[in-house]
Amino acid sequence: MSIPFSSLLMWSKLISIIIEKEFLPVLIGVYAFSQVMTDAERIGKNVEKSHHEITYNLKVSHLRVLKEILWQPVNLMRSSIVGLIIGILPAVGGSAANILAYDQAKKMSRHPEKFGTGIPDGIIASESSNNANVGGSLITMMAFGIPGDAVTAVMLGALIIHGIQPGPLFIGNYPIVAYGIFLAYFLSTFIAVGMEWSGQRLFLKIVDVPSHILFPIVLILCAVGSFALNNIIADVWTLYFFGILGYLMIKFGFPLAPIILGVILGPLIETNLIRALMTSSDLTLFIRRPISLLLLILSVVSVVIAIYQRRKQEKIALKEG
Repeated sequence: MSIPFSSLLMWSKLISIIIEKEFLPVLIGVYAFSQVMTDAERIGKNVEKSHHEITYNLKVSHLRVLKEILWQPVNLMRSSIVGLIIGILPAVGGSAANILAYDQAKKMSRHPEKFGTGIPDGIIASESSNNANVGGSLITMMAFGIPGDAVTAVMLGALIIHGIQPGPLFIGNYPIVAYGIFLAYFLSTFIAVGMEWSGQRLFLKIVDVPSHILFPIVLILCAVGSFALNNIIADVWTLYFFGILGYLMIKFGFPLAPIILGVILGPLIETNLIRALMTSSDLTLFIRRPISLLLLILSVVSVVIAIYQRRKQEKIALKEG
């Protein structure tokens, strides 16, 4: 039985609209819900130690942590540049920056198999990219009046309510407000570090909570958080659907990052593709224009490099095995 192309197009468009409007339930489902389901399988199995057998050293040497970060300048700078560039792109946000920086750090690492176990390389990559993303979002908001993410969108609305219009003349017309924002971002970094340092012992106590108590609480919070976004039950069903999908992807060895990048960047790609085709219906337009051609070449090169790195890792694993 053949399915008309128009029907497939209609359903794909409907799914893209649902995903675009319900990004956070998708994100929570793919990462939080699926992870809880995966960990719940281990309850009752001798896969991991009981929480009574695990001991945690809550003493943290801040100088040692700082040394660990500064010992990886290439990873730190690369991830910060990724976060800055992603932050400048409107509506992409920190989620894509974290995933891309983590992925690049894993590909460039000499021991990629350790990623996912709490290795400092991955933490440095994702967190430095996340922090740099804020600065990039702030650039577009203050210089062009275009919010880079949800946070800068709220800031833009607050400024407009007070009669302040961000744009090319923003810093010149409102220097006190502009430099006040810079100072607030600078001070907030130290305030956050102070709060984390003072409360780290309390935060780490959560690992002592038994899994059979912790998992239901996490699932309830996931459902409540998804419902509270728009106060509609459809968001909860979206959470469960993509949670099961993420669980199946983990079971069959598929990475979760591509689906999140697709959800984030898919609507942007579709919108801009339609805009490009409105200027000309000739598909060779993307090859004849130098900028689009360069981007296509870079895309192909990135895929080739990823395949090469994967095969290289497999050869190393075979030699070591």
